[in-house]
Amino acid sequence: MKIIDPSFEIDNKGRVICQNHPNYVHFIDPTLDYFQDLYLDFELTCKTCSHYEHEECYFSKERIDEIEESRKSYKCKLCGLQIHRMFTIIYKKYNKERYNINIPLICCDCYEYLFKKEFMREAKNKVYVDLFTLLFLIYSLWILLFLKDIYNFMTVFIFLWLIPWSFFTYYGLRRLKRNVNGIIYYKKYFADQLDDS
Repeated sequence: MKIIDPSFEIDNKGRVICQNHPNYVHFIDPTLDYFQDLYLDFELTCKTCSHYEHEECYFSKERIDEIEESRKSYKCKLCGLQIHRMFTIIYKKYNKERYNINIPLICCDCYEYLFKKEFMREAKNKVYVDLFTLLFLIYSLWILLFLKDIYNFMTVFIFLWLIPWSFFTYYGLRRLKRNVNGIIYYKKYFADQLDDS
């Protein structure tokens, strides 16, 4: 049985595409409309490949299934969000094993910002939005506690309001931490691409 080494390319949207996939021509078709292009994200996986079915790929069927099952643990190094496209993970693993090249996992959105040299501007904007949201949440809590003393709001109402407030504050702090870590990672490993923003 012939084992096929995957061969990858990255399209203009930052998506990793395997050139040995039987649907490769469809993946790079420039005539795809918006919805076809959106649906294409679900097809960019080894599970839709005949080499996977016939166990002809460099990665065994079991290994691909294992990667697919643990996909939630793979996060973008710049924004901290989950990597949704399996080919991105396979591309990283293949380069590490075959050529001993450690490629950072980067999602398509961050890749596009890097390509356009707009990552720092976008990351700073996200940090500003996160800080503004957190300041608004702190201010709203202060106002609510102030009004409670003046108008004797029911304590039950305060606790009911604190549940969503706690959720949004926790989510905002996590998002802020991810974005700050992304900026630190960018400055450390992409210093040669630093833009003026």
